[in-house]
Amino acid sequence: MTEELWKDEPRWLRVCADPRIIAVTSAWLLVLIILGTVAQGSVGLYQAQETYFTNWITWLGPVPTPGGRLVLSVTGLNLLAMLFTHHGLRSMGLFFVHAGMLLLLVGSLLGSAFRQEGTMTLFDGEQSHEMIAGRHHELAVRISGTDSDQMITWGESLLAANRTLNHPQLATPLAIVRHLTNTRVMADGSIVDAPSEVEVERNLAGLMMQLPNGRLLSVREFSDPVHIAPGVTAQLRRIVTRLPFLIELVHFQRDDHPGTSMAKEFSSEALIHTDGVIRRVVISMNRPFRKDDWTVYQSGFTPDGRGTVFSIVRDRFQLSPYIASTIMLVGLLMNLAVCLRPRRQEPS
Repeated sequence: MTEELWKDEPRWLRVCADPRIIAVTSAWLLVLIILGTVAQGSVGLYQAQETYFTNWITWLGPVPTPGGRLVLSVTGLNLLAMLFTHHGLRSMGLFFVHAGMLLLLVGSLLGSAFRQEGTMTLFDGEQSHEMIAGRHHELAVRISGTDSDQMITWGESLLAANRTLNHPQLATPLAIVRHLTNTRVMADGSIVDAPSEVEVERNLAGLMMQLPNGRLLSVREFSDPVHIAPGVTAQLRRIVTRLPFLIELVHFQRDDHPGTSMAKEFSSEALIHTDGVIRRVVISMNRPFRKDDWTVYQSGFTPDGRGTVFSIVRDRFQLSPYIASTIMLVGLLMNLAVCLRPRRQEPS
């Protein structure tokens, strides 16, 4: 922009809408992408995403640098400011391009913040309407009663050390001693801290708790419940989410490369029970099943090759990239039309 275009803008808007900001943030985002891609091989996909893209600050050795979330936030502020400059308001094509970029950015941030992910494992003839989270867990306490059982749950964000868990229906408070990201079991049955796995889904979290009488309890994912008091048990489990549809596996098909045990392709024939209607679908590696904002992917199979593993994702903002791309395309076409429009010649 020239000084002519900036002369009537407030100083704060000049600073926020400076086009050099998006140039710098785009360059730094490219650096983060390269660093994250290289680091993925040693620390895993999830940890690389957390370090370089999810965090506000990324530490390169002892040096703090802007993380992906901070870079994208500054970029969004810059795009928003550009919309309200005199130049942006006068050029509708430029306005649409910036608005589309802003929508793409906001949709990505909201999508990553509210996305739900999990897996479902089925064998032929089995059915389920629940997905199990791959990374997030909760503490579930079951209280057995004369008429029915009651389940109390606390999410992992509430399971921090030195925190006490209370509930009106729970007579015994639980004091959290340690919350372990990954654990291994000792010969005496106790659990100890273990190095995190590169594939974060393979981590088995653990929790060490203390009762008012001084008794220590240890719970671990995929282990049997522990008894707290008569009729009261506690278990650390992956978060279970109920789906708005039921999946019934009819048949899992796996084809290997000739002469090898390496899978060439695999697919699942399933019945989808939803809204009182039963649909027969085939879910394969490149052919997911979609229902509203839910998507079911064919992601793998059990070690024995007989069962299927579905990855299930709920993304309420999955249409935002398509809408944003359309808006940007309209803006580019408007700018192109202005450039191709013949100019009136001044009379000589």
